[in-house]
Amino acid sequence: MADAAGVEPLEDGDPTEVGSYTLSGRLGVGGMGSVYLGRSAEGRPVAIKVIRREFARDPDFRARFLSEVQAARRVARFCTAEVLDVDIERPEPYLVTEYVEGPTLAARVRQDGPLPPAELERLAVAVANALTAIHAANVIHRDLKPGNILLSPSGARVIDFGIARAMESATVHTLGRIVGTPAFMAPEQALGLELTPAADVYAWGGVMLYAATGRKPFGDAATPVVLYRVVHDEPDFTGLDDGLLPLVRQAMSKDPAARPNAHELLPRLVGGSAVQAGAARPVAPVALAAGALVAPASTPWTTARPEAERGTDDQPGAGYGLAGSSGDGVVGTAVVTNDQVPPAGVPTAATSSYPPAPGNPWSEPNRGAAGGRGRVSRPRGGSRDRRVAVPVAAAVAVVVALVGVVVALDPFGRRDGTKPTVTTSQSSDAVSQAGEVEQPASGGPAGSGPGAAESSGGARTQPAQPRDWLVFKRYDGDSSINDSPIVVVDPDGNQRQIGTGDSPALAPDGSRVAYATVDGQIVTVRPDGNDQRQLTNLSDRAAEYPAWSRDGTRIAYFHNTGGLYLMGTDGAGGRRLADVDGLEPSWSPDGGEIVFRDPDQQTLNVVSTVDGSVRVLTGTPRAGTIPVEPSWSPDGATILFGTAAGGIYAIAPDGTGLRELAGVHAWHPTWSPDGRVVFVRDAAVDRFFATRGPVESMKADGSDGRPVGSIIASGPVHWARE
Repeated sequence: MADAAGVEPLEDGDPTEVGSYTLSGRLGVGGMGSVYLGRSAEGRPVAIKVIRREFARDPDFRARFLSEVQAARRVARFCTAEVLDVDIERPEPYLVTEYVEGPTLAARVRQDGPLPPAELERLAVAVANALTAIHAANVIHRDLKPGNILLSPSGARVIDFGIARAMESATVHTLGRIVGTPAFMAPEQALGLELTPAADVYAWGGVMLYAATGRKPFGDAATPVVLYRVVHDEPDFTGLDDGLLPLVRQAMSKDPAARPNAHELLPRLVGGSAVQAGAARPVAPVALAAGALVAPASTPWTTARPEAERGTDDQPGAGYGLAGSSGDGVVGTAVVTNDQVPPAGVPTAATSSYPPAPGNPWSEPNRGAAGGRGRVSRPRGGSRDRRVAVPVAAAVAVVVALVGVVVALDPFGRRDGTKPTVTTSQSSDAVSQAGEVEQPASGGPAGSGPGAAESSGGARTQPAQPRDWLVFKRYDGDSSINDSPIVVVDPDGNQRQIGTGDSPALAPDGSRVAYATVDGQIVTVRPDGNDQRQLTNLSDRAAEYPAWSRDGTRIAYFHNTGGLYLMGTDGAGGRRLADVDGLEPSWSPDGGEIVFRDPDQQTLNVVSTVDGSVRVLTGTPRAGTIPVEPSWSPDGATILFGTAAGGIYAIAPDGTGLRELAGVHAWHPTWSPDGRVVFVRDAAVDRFFATRGPVESMKADGSDGRPVGSIIASGPVHWARE
């Protein structure tokens, strides 16, 4: 295939094999390494990205590289190039992805000019749909641009995320650099502030403007000038169709909070409207609503493949440029150092009036949120050490000569390497007090927390004496999605951090906590943080989402490379139950079935623990979002789930009786031992992986909402009673 359009022959010094893959040509070369066209042992064409040794020498880079690749694997395959394989143990690590044939959007526009209206509309929907899936997988792309969108025969694919966060760990924190493509960079990114998925929505607007007009939002200029315009000027919307203009203008608002979410783009693009949450009521599921919005194969992109130009987006594999293509006709994806000197009279990030200083509406003092297998904190105002200064034009040549313009993809938020902490609380107002429960006269479900159980006359009921344990994760400061503090609340209400990782689960008797480590292994530990035991020892470090069976004898978990596995609580007897890709398993009370989320089909599925057969439970309850985090009730009669955009729903295990229990500010539903719905309340975020709020409970019909002590959590709260 070396003679295929856009593929160059291998050069002297290029490998002919990488692992089990045979190489046939070059797709691109960049700051992080080289990208080759190859074939698997089965003959499948693949793109192989080989990382340069200078990055691979850093152990932190290797660990983060693996972590971010694992996160990228969560993204639904319909909208991107599927991640097939990764090896970080070699001197030069490599990543293998599906080879997607087709030009980039950048090449298409350069060759044929702006897209016709119908193609533009399909592109807008397809890219918004892809961002919805990417954000639902806890990922921020952070370098969405025309060069990272492939126009394949089956529709637009958004590619090249999952690597640059690792690169950032090796460059930004040591050199004080900002990674991104200036022409499509959000203002908060240009200023070195922390990012949310809103940065991708901003880039979506810039991409649509480029596709519609053939013009970059802030014109062609030296990188520092473009950065200044991004922060201070409005894009040039001239030539954009009136039908798309309002949405693109809103998406490119300077204030991230004013932009729509990716899932909010979809109903506006297709002429729908978002469902407003309200009281519990029956709703009709919209099966695979998000997936149905992909540009269909029946409307392929009709364009000749452009001539190959190495190091540019004119290659069909420019998205395979591994942070190396010069990109969209600007200065590529630029790394800007913080030692550049601004010209007189030009504001820097330290002196600029944008964004507003500490009182700005984005900031939330004493609050952190995370996402994207990396931090997704709301941007904070005030001074920062990492700043973008706007240098004189003459300095540009010096910067390019001395530093180079390093092209990098950085889809994840910045992390400064500090470890988060959790303050131990001895307050009697903590949780159990999460053991302070209501004693209803009718024998109904127990209450959940201090100050909650009051009679109609206002008198507090007497607390019972159960031995309750709770576990959850809590984003704190700069903690990341898969390395967040794991917090346990003991029966006396004391909160303590017992480790860092992801997806904590509590044994039914409260005796041990299982969670996934940042290294992709499953461990268990006593609730006091002692006696840690590693249950898995996977060479690909791909274990995640442990879940205890209700009898406490088995643990289910997923490989993020594929497969649902069962093992004993000591790690023995492990076996593959089903060949499925999934997340967030929850056992039925009798142990006969497990409900889980399918990130590819965007459904909730149920698998039999007897024979591994799988059935679909439900799709999304409303257009523009996906179902997440299912939880089976103690009595087996109900399965709760949330959506990526908030809200709590209930459904019977046979797929009937779908109803809404809580609106969009409710997240992470689970159950108390008494059958109350436990969830996190957070009105300040719009994606389920970015929450940090108080824990509440309610009856299974959505009524009688109450706080659960003074707990603050960022994920499902698992509750066990001795």
